[in-house]
Amino acid sequence: MGVAKRAHITALMALPRVAATWAQRHGRAPSEADIDAVYAAFVPKNIAVAARHATLIPGVAEVVAELRLRGRQDRLDDGLYERDHGGDPAGRRADMRIVNNAGQRGRPPTIHL
Repeated sequence: MGVAKRAHITALMALPRVAATWAQRHGRAPSEADIDAVYAAFVPKNIAVAARHATLIPGVAEVVAELRLRGRQDRLDDGLYERDHGGDPAGRRADMRIVNNAGQRGRPPTIHL
């Protein structure tokens, strides 16, 4: 998505077509509580989909092992949610976690050597 998931949902709800459809169905404009409810429903579904489709790119584990031998740390930048997701959906554990909700907007660069 490129931005934190809740911020993206907020932006989607502000789109005229989405806001109008919401108002037609619910009789009012979307509120912060509605955004919270959509986010709460979205998070577990997004994590489940990521877990089903996450696989390491061939060769990445070997590169990370070599970098660790050279004193470098790897990190997991999953864009998911630290409180809801304990690690890489493929089951790998990173030396450090950088999550989308830990920064301002978007994700930090994926490689720092």
